[in-house]
Formats: sequence, C-alpha cells, structure tokens
Amino acid sequence: MPTESDDFDTALELVEGGVGGLWMMGGLPYERAAKLNTLQAHAKVPLLVFSGDGLGKRMFSFGGETWRLGGGTDMPPAMAYGAIGDPAAAREAGRIIGLEARATGLHMRGDPCLAVLTDLDDALHNRTFGDDPEQIGRLAAAFIQGAHEVGLFVTPGFFPGAGALASDPHVELPIERGDRAYFDSVYFVPFKHVIKAGTDLIISSHIGTPGLTGSDSLPATLSPEITRILREDLGFNGLLITDAFAMGGRTNNYGIIEATILAFEAGNDFLLGTDPLKAADTLAVLVQSGKYPVERLRKSVRRILEAKARIGLHKNAIVSLDAVSKVVGRRSHQKAADSAADRSIVLLRDRANLVPLTNPSELRVLSITFETDDNKKAGTDFRKVLRSNVGSVKTVRVSPTSDPSIFSDLKEKASSFDLVILSVYLRPQIGVRLEDQVKMSEQFVQFARQLQSEGRRVVLISFGELEVLERLPDLGTFMLAWSGQPVMQRAAARALLGITPISGRLPLGLPPHHQRGDGLTR
Repeated sequence: MPTESDDFDTALELVEGGVGGLWMMGGLPYERAAKLNTLQAHAKVPLLVFSGDGLGKRMFSFGGETWRLGGGTDMPPAMAYGAIGDPAAAREAGRIIGLEARATGLHMRGDPCLAVLTDLDDALHNRTFGDDPEQIGRLAAAFIQGAHEVGLFVTPGFFPGAGALASDPHVELPIERGDRAYFDSVYFVPFKHVIKAGTDLIISSHIGTPGLTGSDSLPATLSPEITRILREDLGFNGLLITDAFAMGGRTNNYGIIEATILAFEAGNDFLLGTDPLKAADTLAVLVQSGKYPVERLRKSVRRILEAKARIGLHKNAIVSLDAVSKVVGRRSHQKAADSAADRSIVLLRDRANLVPLTNPSELRVLSITFETDDNKKAGTDFRKVLRSNVGSVKTVRVSPTSDPSIFSDLKEKASSFDLVILSVYLRPQIGVRLEDQVKMSEQFVQFARQLQSEGRRVVLISFGELEVLERLPDLGTFMLAWSGQPVMQRAAARALLGITPISGRLPLGLPPHHQRGDGLTR
C-alpha cells in the first residue's frame, strides 16, 4: 500500500496506538522490508512481525484471487519433507526460511503444522508432514533448530492438535472427538518434541475438543483447560498465540470482544486479528476494575518483551534494504530446495516399469494437465522440463468444467502417442467447505479408466491430491509430487525422465491401497 493512502494511515494508527506486532500476508520481499522499516520507525516499542506464509506455501487461491506470498526461495511443502524423512533436510529448510524471513524484517513464521493426519478427509491435510506422530515431531524439532540458528522464531501449531477434522476452522468450528488418552498418545506427541527443542511460541486452534474441555462449542483458543494442559502437563513456558480471530471457528460463535476477553482469561499472550485498540481498552478497564489481577497482564507482557529482546529488537528493528536481494531467493537456497524436492518424489506404483522413461528423446508423449480453471501456473514448469528432454510433446489442459467432448477427442488422439501423462493439480482449498472442494470430474476419471482398459501406457502424477486411488484404484503407474509449486513440478519431471533418482517414501497410509513407508526406488 502507498504511504499516502487510507490503508497505510490505518496501519500507522495501530502501530502508534501500541499494537505488539503485525501479521504479514502477501507482498514481495523488498516491499515487505521497506514497509516494515517505515512502520518500525513509528513504533514506540519495536514490533514483532509474523508471517502467515507456511512452509512451501508460495501461492494459493483464496476467494477467487491469487495471493502471492513472497518471491523468495520456492521451498517444498511439509508433506515433501515427510516423504524424505530426514531431519537434516527439515533443519536446512528452517535455516533457509529463517535467513530470508529475517532479511525482510520478519521475526516469526507460521511453521510447522503438527497435525497428525489420521483421516484423509481432514480439511487441512495439505499442511502436514504425514501420519506418524514421532516422525512429525522429529522433523518439526529439526526445522525449529534450523530457524533458531539464524534468529527466527516459529509458531508450531495448532494446539492441541488434530488430524481428522471434517470441516475447516476458517469456515466453521470443527470438532476433534478424541479423548485425553488419544491426545496424549497421538496429537500431543509432536508438541512434546518441539517443546523439548525449545520452541518460543505455540499457536492454538479454533477447534472444539470436547474430550479435553467437555464442550463442543468452545474453541481451544478460548479454553483455560487447554492452556493448563500446555503449561502444566506438557511444560511449555513460552508465548501462546491464538489463531486468527477473523476465522469462522470464532466468528460463528462469539463476538470479537467476547472472544478477546475469553482468550485473555484462557491465558493467551498474543491475540491475533482482534480489534486491537478496542480490545486493549476493554482489557485495561477490566484489569483496573479488579476483575483480573494486574499480574496476569504483566506475565504476558513480560514474555512478549523478553522475546523481542532475545532477537535484539531493542537494539535495531530496521533491516538493510540492500541486503534483501543478496539473501532472498539466492542460488544456494534454491539449489537446496530443488534437492529436497527431488528426494521427496514417491513412485507408489509402476507395474509396467514405465519409470524412468526409456529413450525419452524418441518418444511421442501426450501430457494432459487436470486443474481448476483459475490455476494458470499448473504444469508450466513440468512442461518446460518435459519438452527439453522428450522427442515430441503434445500438451492439453482440462478442468472440472471441460466439455465431455474434449475427453472423447483425447481418447482418439491417445492412440497415436507412445505415452500418456495425466497430471492432477488439486489440493484442499482454504476457506472452502469440504463438500465444495474441487475433485477430479467423473469425465476425467472415466477417461483415465478407458485409457487403462485399452492398454495405453499411462503415468498419473498427483501434485497434492491424496485421494486419487479412491477414484482410480487400479492405476498401474502412480507418482506423488505433493504440490503444484514450480519446485515440485520440476522435480516430478526430472524423476519421470530419470535425470534424478527416486527415493521418497509415503509419509502416511492410503488405506486400503498402501501403507506408510511404501514407495519404489529408481
């Protein structure tokens, strides 16, 4: 936003009014650094700046718009690191993300997600490392250690954990039905790892946990019992931050000031996305009236100030704009990201030994990309690598709204090609109800089945969708590449062509078809 604008005036009013920090979304690295420097210069107490850009989340579609979340190194998503299973790779990811975040004026990142994916219908499954609580904990702890090496705080979440949510907390309050014994043996396990690793923050979630709180309607963010478990039973002494107050898990059930008071009563230190100045005035009146002891307020404020001091904000909160281009997205960082992406590719099936392609320079390939209508990046980088190495490539884009006649035409054309590649670019959409999520269309599914029944050589690659086998259980060759990011597109193409080896292992079960750890080596 321009400094001469109403939006900037609003931000300045908040900063001069005494907010403790900002949560940044969108914008390119240099823009962020310049804007934050301006706002820091107006802050009486330096701001602690968070970023909502999760691990590997470079772009996502939200409400029909594409938000660009930074132009730095294109890191693979969390599930890719689950497929690698190597803490050293996760640690290097934390270090790189930390260096680039700090260079642009950020101090905390919204990583990593500790959800244990016990149900593929979970609305947020694309954020997770997999379904093994111990491995999730080890990878998350390693990521935190890498971030700490370069002075970045992270906010592992979302406490008290989940993995079988039937709805999205951005839309409504989902319920996690496990009892205390289940949480102890599954969902709390990764949190124990990150607490031991010294995480400075933990973020709580707008989910109902009746097995812990006794209530279906009370979000974990507003529950004193959830905080008690975290502080007393699990031994966490750092900062506790709520998930965003603008999410449906809060707005559908509680007014913003009511939620602010309940979140304060619950023992949170940071309240994310409330009406900050009105909230501050409300809490001040309640403390001054004696409803809450002033010591309760002081504990949170002291934790916040100590965190700011640990990363040196009291000495210098301004970043060098000249350093941004020297750190963010540099060659060594992208090389590490590419290496991780290559290691994460999982070849789950290859019954006809199609992978890697034999003599690709002599092949005629029909490459069909299935995507949503607004996903203009899907397949771009994959096709570039394919065309550079394959003799003849014909590319076609189809979507859930494609006319059925397109598939009839493609079925006829397939007979003149040596190989058909089906690339599926689907993943859960944030803020969209489960029943409204985009899935493979029936026409596309029938087309894939017909190709197989006719004996065509078919390779299907999923760039995020985990439920492909529910619709196509008889797939002969099936590869998983975890997301549609350019870094994953290139890695999938290199693996298919035999340019890089394939060594990834499935980080979660896909019952009844495959179990955790499955994967072929090439």
